[in-house]
Amino acid sequence: MNPKISIIVPVYNVDRYLENCINSIINQSFYNFELILIDDGSEDDSGKICDNYAKKDKRIKVIHKKNEGVSVARNIGIDLSKGKYIMFCDSDDFVKRDWCKGLYDLQKNNLNSICLCGFTTINFRGNKCEYIDKVLDKNKKINHINISDFFLLYEKHLINSPCNKIYQSEIIKENNIKFNENITLGEDLLFNLKYFEFVKGDIVVLNECKYNYILRDNESLDNKYYKDLFGIYTMLYKSIYDHMIIFKSDISIYIEKFY
Repeated sequence: MNPKISIIVPVYNVDRYLENCINSIINQSFYNFELILIDDGSEDDSGKICDNYAKKDKRIKVIHKKNEGVSVARNIGIDLSKGKYIMFCDSDDFVKRDWCKGLYDLQKNNLNSICLCGFTTINFRGNKCEYIDKVLDKNKKINHINISDFFLLYEKHLINSPCNKIYQSEIIKENNIKFNENITLGEDLLFNLKYFEFVKGDIVVLNECKYNYILRDNESLDNKYYKDLFGIYTMLYKSIYDHMIIFKSDISIYIEKFY
């Protein structure tokens, strides 16, 4: 029987955190999924940890490959996926027990929509332990947003990550939507904006934090030096502006914050 959801997790040198991530996924209240672990040339014990879990749980598939980056790993996971829906998780993060069920139910009740949830940022940097919830509207359980107002989600940091969303596999595969393998910052945003182009409905936001995004002092991709950071952001904001045109946004509402 084919799984309802394919969960794709790129793995690279995270043996200290990987078990916590995998445990949070295999203990989901929603059972009918496959977990695709892409070992991206890890030099620590991450690959062994993946293999050990695959021996215990038939829902887990492990791919070992040379190191080529998170986008290549995710794209391989997409190609291998069998689920009707696709979800993503980062290997040093962890998820709430109803992460799958919450987003799956949201998508089932809004078949033609873009579906996402809130997330919690847990900041361990600088000897801190700070929890910050990211939702669109804490006073409502669910928000329905017209696609033309997608910039509201960008302001709330809800549009960038693929890890707080559920995707229709058919849309991704029929339109050959892939993560850009030539950049290492902003590829998530570009992937999401491209996906949004092919979804017929609006955006539905579950204002509950189902995903835990961890900030650590190690040099993660969001905490490293980029020589051409200005050029990268110029490209990303051009894409945002282009999609304001595509989605017929009222640019006059957002232009000041955009600039």
